[in-house]
Amino acid sequence: MANARKLLCAAMGASFLLAGAHLFAAGQEEAAGAGMMERVPIGMLYRGFDPTGWDMDLVAQDRIWAHVEDTFNIDFSMEYGGGGDGEYIVSIMAAGTAPDLVMMWPGHPWLGLTRWQGWIEDGLLTNVGEIVNAQPDRYPILHAIFQDPVYRLYNLVQNGGADNYFAVMTGNRFKPITDSAIVYNGFMLDELGLDVPETYEEQIHAMRQARDRLGATGFGWPTYKGIHWKGLNYLYFQTHGLEVGFGGPRDTSFAQDADGNWYDAAIDPRNQVIWQTVQQHAAEQLIYPGWLTGELFDYIDQIAAGKHLSGMYKGPRPDSYMQQFEKFLAANPEATLADFPQMLHPIRGPGGRAHDHEVPLGVYRAITVPSFTEHPDRALDLVEWWVSEEGQAARWFGIKGIHYTEDDYSDFDMEEFFKDIRGQWMQGRTLAEMEAQAPADLMWYPGVATSNYDNGIVPYAEFGNWFEAIQNVRDVRTERESAALAVPEGAACEAPFAAVWQGGGCAECTGTNPPSWCRYAAANEVWSTFLAEGWEGWPQYLDLVVLSEEETQITAALTDIRNKWWVAFVLGNKDVMADWDAYVAEYKEAGGDLLLHAWTAKVAEAKATWDSVQ
Repeated sequence: MANARKLLCAAMGASFLLAGAHLFAAGQEEAAGAGMMERVPIGMLYRGFDPTGWDMDLVAQDRIWAHVEDTFNIDFSMEYGGGGDGEYIVSIMAAGTAPDLVMMWPGHPWLGLTRWQGWIEDGLLTNVGEIVNAQPDRYPILHAIFQDPVYRLYNLVQNGGADNYFAVMTGNRFKPITDSAIVYNGFMLDELGLDVPETYEEQIHAMRQARDRLGATGFGWPTYKGIHWKGLNYLYFQTHGLEVGFGGPRDTSFAQDADGNWYDAAIDPRNQVIWQTVQQHAAEQLIYPGWLTGELFDYIDQIAAGKHLSGMYKGPRPDSYMQQFEKFLAANPEATLADFPQMLHPIRGPGGRAHDHEVPLGVYRAITVPSFTEHPDRALDLVEWWVSEEGQAARWFGIKGIHYTEDDYSDFDMEEFFKDIRGQWMQGRTLAEMEAQAPADLMWYPGVATSNYDNGIVPYAEFGNWFEAIQNVRDVRTERESAALAVPEGAACEAPFAAVWQGGGCAECTGTNPPSWCRYAAANEVWSTFLAEGWEGWPQYLDLVVLSEEETQITAALTDIRNKWWVAFVLGNKDVMADWDAYVAEYKEAGGDLLLHAWTAKVAEAKATWDSVQ
């Protein structure tokens, strides 16, 4: 607790307070004071978590919730978006029964921009810019955000016009290295007399040894029941120096060559030999047998049970490694960190290190006000508060006067904060347990829906620039996690902590059931290495490329063709060398060349548009 508070006491900066907070407070006092407006219900739908699992008796005692209701004189409620494909949101929008605020992802596979723009054309979304611009004193921060030229660019691209403010858009800086870290059953490596593989060749050798000597398959990945191939890129494809796609920009398989020219990696002839190699490995029973039918992380459970040598997981972010280590520890109570090692670097192949490409600032989360809501101005009052410092801080620090009194949060009281948030995902757990197991989850979850999609507080008021503000987010989640899991004072251990995976490390981190701070410190070192060596950002203007309805349909058709042939190749039902031309012909006939040509032209147009406002 002491370590957590030391870090959380850092000052936010006076300019954050002065550049909009006073206007916001004055505007809200005038426009939304509890005694001046009738009490109305305001509902918010968020797809990312399900509040039906909350302890509502504890939620009824939530002072943050009460503060929101009292400040805006509303009866506040949360709804769940349901399902991974967003069909619930689609259905309630069509039926006109959506709540006052709805979190959406324009451009996401379940809500393509074509459908989003169709909703705009059909009049289902409120142009909130008209409300904000008519009352700038009531919505000072939103009004400032809406003037940002880059924000207006996204309006132009997503909403069909620079003045079409059909959403309050937020984003995250980047989400790199999503499926790249390989973890190992260290007991098996020891039995085989092998170190953690560093190269493609060493990985395949270890997989074959596991099969021949231990009767175990060598490798699994997040399959999504056979439709997700990106996890394999880092092991089989990109490590050869070629991009095979399956998760490139806007879900295409397009990649750039050394000269900056776009090509479609899915049909690049250089990939024949790689696909043939994967086919061979599958035939050799080196690959997790449930790759076509298994659930997302079945293979991780089987690694813990000693049935597989290795597998990829969502990482190598330290929290992800710690979650998987808990599974391993549950199956192997005497395990040490050395018994569940992960790669120290992105694996190296004939073409060099693997790389994950992502647009550095993903802008795709949108808070909308359906046109059929009865109180759009009151809903926007709440959004204005959420993008203010106070509103975003409520997610992490609660309410001033209850959970802290100093503007820099230097007297933040986590015990009091925990009293209010424990009715959400923390039922039955103590604060000490949460700080030891998941300190970054100590937050007021309704704040996730309309504040920053990333992990902290976006200083909109301080920067007065929407785009730059998101890039300069204060990462409270990482701060809190790093503080709670910091190396304790007086500990004999010091970096590199990841040495425990190579037979080194200090006594405090090498024993059975190592403390959480050891797990975090070691995994965090690997995470930093992967970011430095394994991630490269796409140009930001790629985020402005929008495919037409026809092009979106072509993309879906090409994905189906690619998946169909890939499965056939891996299963050995098709011969990669003999049948490759037939695959390419079907792919092109479905519009492969047309889509690549359209993409190349739209990228050039997006770059010119982006450059025009820089």
